[in-house]
Amino acid sequence: MECPPLVDLPVYVDFLLQTEEFWDVSCNNEAFVPFGCFPIITGASQNEYDSVVETQAHLRDLNMLERMGDAEVERMLEQLRAFRLSTQHPDAVEAFIDSLTSRTAAIYVGLSTGFRVVDSGAQFWGVSSANENCIDIFISKQALSVVGIALHVWLAANRVPRVARFEEEVRLDKLMKDSPAHASGLPVSITVEMERATPSEILFLLQRLRVVMTGHPLIAAIQAFGEHVLLNVADDSAWIRTHSLLYWEGTNLVRLHGQVDSLVNQLLFTADRDRLNALTDVLLHAYDPWTSWSTCEYVDVNADLVALFFFTALRRAALDDVYIEATDRCLFFLS
Repeated sequence: MECPPLVDLPVYVDFLLQTEEFWDVSCNNEAFVPFGCFPIITGASQNEYDSVVETQAHLRDLNMLERMGDAEVERMLEQLRAFRLSTQHPDAVEAFIDSLTSRTAAIYVGLSTGFRVVDSGAQFWGVSSANENCIDIFISKQALSVVGIALHVWLAANRVPRVARFEEEVRLDKLMKDSPAHASGLPVSITVEMERATPSEILFLLQRLRVVMTGHPLIAAIQAFGEHVLLNVADDSAWIRTHSLLYWEGTNLVRLHGQVDSLVNQLLFTADRDRLNALTDVLLHAYDPWTSWSTCEYVDVNADLVALFFFTALRRAALDDVYIEATDRCLFFLS
């Protein structure tokens, strides 16, 4: 098999402006909204954030959101109290605990569609709406870690920088030892986003990181995890699609039928009886592996399909009515 030539990457990166900004601005140097929790690939603007907050507040007023119950709040409080020893923002975490305890902070969970902006494609994991007396935190049902997203949104409302919020998520994940993102060094919100992203989106993210000058550990972890997704997860997805999804869709079966039909026509045209007998013997063995014709209780579905293709190809190559009648009477008449 011929191997494709290895082509080096173009040196266009050398001509791009290097930047230290990644967490708070887009690739077009547009500022991200300082509130809420949103993906690192797409980002979000203030107008998009306001639109989602308005939608969630409207759904809350219509009683169409699920408010977190007392038992769930107590479990969250247990995790946050244990987190006080690990956090780098103890005052903000303590204030969150007090607000949840006094019920001046309420957490609502809603469908992910309410956290998307259709026009721009922006989406959020969580947003908040505050007034003088309380704060409402809205979490998407797609968020795997409600505690982590709620903490992220609370810290954002308290003006904690975005990169520091992700760092706090990582510390919380390490405390929750069953976290799926613990090994990657990234918070659940980022790993889930990257696993659900398309290969082109991951490539776009990695290319953008090449012009970021900061050596932050999260940047290195994102690059490593992005390469893992591209090299391993993408390969697995492609394998599954080729060998499973396309199989059930019938694509490969149609291809196989065409190959069998072409082969049978070629063998008949060249009178290659040996190869025709070889095909027939294989199918006969599949239908009766013990050559008894009495104890064979099943036929493999794949062999049955190949036999159907073989028989159909013979019928299509029929020269006259006698040939068709022969195949009607005996499927493996060539044996």
